[in-house]
Amino acid sequence: GAVGFFRDDSLDSSNVEGQEPATLERQQWGGTLGGPIVSDKAFFFGSFEVLDETRGVNIDRSRIVDFVEQGLATPSGVVDFSLGPKTDGFTGLLKLDWNLNQANHLTFSVNRSKDDVSGEISSPIAGPIALPSAERTELRESTSFSARDSWTFSSDSFLETTFKLIDGNSGNNLERNERLEPILVLLRSGFLQTGAPFGGKFDRNVDRTQLGQAFTLFRDQMRGDHQFKLGWDWTRSDLTGFNEVTNDVEYSAAFLAPSAEAIQGDLFERMGFEQSAARFFTLSANPDGSLDLDMTDNGLGFY
Repeated sequence: GAVGFFRDDSLDSSNVEGQEPATLERQQWGGTLGGPIVSDKAFFFGSFEVLDETRGVNIDRSRIVDFVEQGLATPSGVVDFSLGPKTDGFTGLLKLDWNLNQANHLTFSVNRSKDDVSGEISSPIAGPIALPSAERTELRESTSFSARDSWTFSSDSFLETTFKLIDGNSGNNLERNERLEPILVLLRSGFLQTGAPFGGKFDRNVDRTQLGQAFTLFRDQMRGDHQFKLGWDWTRSDLTGFNEVTNDVEYSAAFLAPSAEAIQGDLFERMGFEQSAARFFTLSANPDGSLDLDMTDNGLGFY
């Protein structure tokens, strides 16, 4: 089977008066396929889905003061309002079933997913308007493999053995090489975020291995139907990654004054980013002060 969903901005309206609606191009499509490999013995099933989406962001330009719109409060000196979020996504599954005999059944499956987002423009702080230079990127991807063997001893008992592998990765702003220092311009008319996204750069890698067995017995005695289980499970999890030391810079000269915009505009034009500003750092809570992660957990359980 096949499926497709397509949408654009041709019938959209703007949520900001006097501005064109934000760009939207969404293409989402996929399909499924399954059938026998060996008649009455082996079967397969596969599916996939692809997402390709480009979105614009309607920023209320009337709330952005001239010196900010001109790029004076952005390190690059340019504010590109054409930037917007772009998402590339993929999800896939492949499954194989194999009947070895009447009592023994094997199942294998592989899953893969990936979401790569760039140009996401938003602020985690309530109130400020985030400008395009504060855009962030996000990466989420994982691959998993599982195998299951089911052995039927009788009509009321069976043994199931499972094995799973999971490899996952997630992070923000991983392709950015420069130090990320978000800038907040505090004005009487509102706060503006520019320069970089909050949260800095971070990376997480997760590897998980799981092996277990469970014996199940059904009984319809003792005034009802009952199910008894006996088994064990072993799991190993590894977590590695890092967090970048982050800080934000706040420019708040005379932000309560009626002419705060003019005062700050003059300061940025004459002194740029060298003027007085408050810097707030987020540091590590680890005793050794590191921002690197390297954790391993082994668990063994019986039931």
